[in-house]
Amino acid sequence: MGVATYSPKKLVNSIAGVEITGFSDSDIVTISLDEAKFVKYTSVDGTTSRSHNVSDSGRFVYSLNQTSAANQVFSGLLKNDLANPDGSQTFGIGVRDENTSGTGTYYLGTGSWVEGMPESGYAKEIGVREWVVEASDIKWNISGNESSDIVGAASTVATVADFFS
Repeated sequence: MGVATYSPKKLVNSIAGVEITGFSDSDIVTISLDEAKFVKYTSVDGTTSRSHNVSDSGRFVYSLNQTSAANQVFSGLLKNDLANPDGSQTFGIGVRDENTSGTGTYYLGTGSWVEGMPESGYAKEIGVREWVVEASDIKWNISGNESSDIVGAASTVATVADFFS
């Protein structure tokens, strides 16, 4: 088994077909769904049930250096949407981690829009602009960059009972 390695240079970010670069030295992008996929409910008598939330909406938060040319991409998308607020200016967004193996890690957002102008400040050092992109639907897969027999073993176990038998 080798040493797993991550390189931020192998993270591909695309918004409306344009590759985004010029990230801050902290976070590059953070992706999250708006709601948990399953919500637990426990009744007064101790019976536990769950509900399945079918919403796949979420957000992508990009942290760019204030000097990044990509700020103009986000700004232009927001201005186009403001000029035509009928929903016709939504776009696709994608993040792909080329460090990963197998199917790989990816997040694909459709029906996306820039939420608003980022908070902006100026100081001695280069600042960060955090752009929030909302997506009406996010398809995703998360994997690691080290091949493992765990994935194969997990896919062959049909139920927890099978695992313990």
